[in-house]
Order: sequence, then structure tokens, then C-alpha cells
Amino acid sequence: MRRILGHGHNLAAVSAERQPLGLSDIVPAAVLFVFAWLADSVNRAALPELSDGLPVSDLVVLGATVLPIALRRRFPLSVLTVVTAAFLVCRFEDVPEFTATSLALFIALFAAGAYSRHRMRDVVRGAAIAVSMGTVVWGVFTSQGELPGNVVLFNVFSVLINSAFFVVGWLMGDLWRKRSEDQAELARRAEILERQASQLAEQAVASERLRIAQELHDVVAHHVSLMGVQAAAARRSLPPGADTAASLLESIEEGGRQAVTEMGRLVGFLRSSENESTHPQPTLGRVDDLVESMRASGLDVDLHRIGRPRRLDTAADLAAYRVIQEALTNALKHGSRPEAVVEIAYLVDQLAIRVRNPVSAHRQNGNGRLAGNGSGLVGMRERVSLSGGELEVGHRHDGWFEVSVALPYGEGG
Repeated sequence: MRRILGHGHNLAAVSAERQPLGLSDIVPAAVLFVFAWLADSVNRAALPELSDGLPVSDLVVLGATVLPIALRRRFPLSVLTVVTAAFLVCRFEDVPEFTATSLALFIALFAAGAYSRHRMRDVVRGAAIAVSMGTVVWGVFTSQGELPGNVVLFNVFSVLINSAFFVVGWLMGDLWRKRSEDQAELARRAEILERQASQLAEQAVASERLRIAQELHDVVAHHVSLMGVQAAAARRSLPPGADTAASLLESIEEGGRQAVTEMGRLVGFLRSSENESTHPQPTLGRVDDLVESMRASGLDVDLHRIGRPRRLDTAADLAAYRVIQEALTNALKHGSRPEAVVEIAYLVDQLAIRVRNPVSAHRQNGNGRLAGNGSGLVGMRERVSLSGGELEVGHRHDGWFEVSVALPYGEGG
């Protein structure tokens, strides 16, 4: 028993829940102790074979059995071990009190299951029930020769009832622990869901900012590039001797080029998935205006439409417009001649767009692509991909650079 007691203390050091003592801990122990004291006094007074009065030894044993349950939440396995040992002493010393000590053992069994998380929990509980009930059974069988048969039968029945009583304490402790674990898991999941909801809200805000950054880059870079091209054209058309005006126009051209480059660097890493726009966005219906704007900037654009126009998804319609806009801007900036051809074909199952412009070999990099940082092409590819389409760009053998796009129609298309 000493080994079990010492081992139980070590187990409790690991598995006990460090909760401060409260009235819910102290009051049950105090009430049970008073009840045990009164029951022991009444039983001794009612049984003539027992001495009158309440021995100090009874109070010590009853206190050792009942009072430790005040610590049942902090040291559940140690309390069970102590209560079991004191319960055995009560039986061996023939202390005439059974109810309070049995309740104390029941509470200790319940607490061990409810509050202990140690892997030896079931072993200690099983040993407590086996030892306590084994002692009672041993007492019944050793004294059955001195007792009438009906009394022996009653004692056996009492042993069975008490065994069932303690097993119920075991099961109730397990149910309480499971309930506590389920509540903790629900609280953990609620916290995770709350955190995820907060993250989703932040992502929604970030996504909207990214969409604005995307649109800002497409719109501002387009117009700033046109300003630079127009400044370059104006500078080349100046008469000889207009050095001041030429210098100013060259500064405008260089500033516009640097602004577009820096903007591409700043928003390039922000390119991401776009939410559906909540404001009117340019669509293929405004391609004629775009073409006229590019023609006014000095780019000779030849526009061809094939087939009957059909409905596109909002994202795909915006992507088609932006692809044409970006391709024409690149044609104006990098083309060997200020001309481009735009073909919009409404096929049976998809919309096909092709934008071509002549480009000289020195304006290409080693991969046959246009020289530059490529952020515009990346943006076109992302837009088309998000719309479920396909994009192909590259230099053709006839000396023209081509942007080719295939986009699916909307559900009503």
C-alpha cells in the first residue's frame, strides 16, 4: 500500500489540474466529515458491544478517509490512493461507519476519472476498487461461520451493490472527462473558426486592394506610356534649334518611362486573383473607343470582327479588353512600325482574339519575346487564366509579334 501511495503521489504531480481550492472543494469534505462523525457516534451508542463515546482513532481514520477529497481536483490519483488506504483501515479497525467513507471513495473514483489525464489512471482506479471490495468480501467470507445465513446473503448483496456503486463512479468520471474534452475541443474549433473568419475578412480587404492596384497599373501605365510616346514623337518633329523644347520633351519621355517601370516594380508582386468588380469596368463594347485613342496616339490600328457578338462573363469581358489594351500599348512602345492588327472572332465555343504588330529583331530578347520587364504580359496571362482561357504570346517568323487569346463564353452566351 505504501508503494501505491507513493506512486499515486508521483502520478498526481503529472496529471493534477492546478486549480485553487474553493468552496466547492472544501464544503463537501467538511460536510462528509461531520456526517461521518455523527454516524460513528450514533452507531457506537446504539451497539452495546461497542464502547461508549467516540475514540480519537475513529476521528483520525475518518478524517483521513473523507477530508482528502477537498484536493480531488488538484491531486486526483493521490487522493484516490489515500482515500482507498484509509477506507481499508476503517474496515480492518471495525470503525462503525460505512456511508460517509463509501461516498468519499465514490467521489475519489469520480475525480480520478474526471480530472486526471495520466496514462496510469485506469490502473489506479481498478486497483482501488479491487482492493477495497476485496477487503469487504474477505471480511464477509471469514465471518460467515458466525453469522446466520440470511445475514451472510445480505452482506453478499451489499458487496455487489457497493461494487456497482463504485463502478458507476468510474463511468461517471469518464463521462465527465469526455464532456470536458468535448467542450474544450468545441472551444478550440470556435476559436479557429473565429480566427479564420477574421483572416477571410482581411483577405477580402487585401483582395480588393489588389484589384485596385491591378486596375491602377493597367490604366495609369497605359496613359503614361502614351504620354511618353507622344512626347518622343513631338521631340522628333521639332525643327532644328529648338533645344530647350526638345530637352523638356526628352525629360517628359524619360520620366514617363521611369514612372511606368517603378509602377511595375511596386505592383508587380501584388498581382493576384481578382474579385468581381463592384463598379462598371471596360468591356469589348468599348474597343472602338480604345482603337480611336490609340490611333490618335499615332498607332495605325486595323480592327476586324468576325461572327455575331455573344455574351461573355464579366471577368472574361474585362480580361479581353485589358489584353487588347496592353497589346496595343506594347505595339506602340516596342513596334518597329506604328501599326497593329486586331482580330476579334466569335467562334462556336469560344472568343478568339489576336493582336499583331511588326517588331524588329533588336527589340526582342533571347527567347523571342519583347524586351522589357514583362509585367504587362504577366498581367494578361493572369487575367486570362482567371477567366478560364488560354494566352499565347511570341514572335512569329514573318517578323510580327502576336498575342493570341481564347476565352470561353458565359452561361448565357
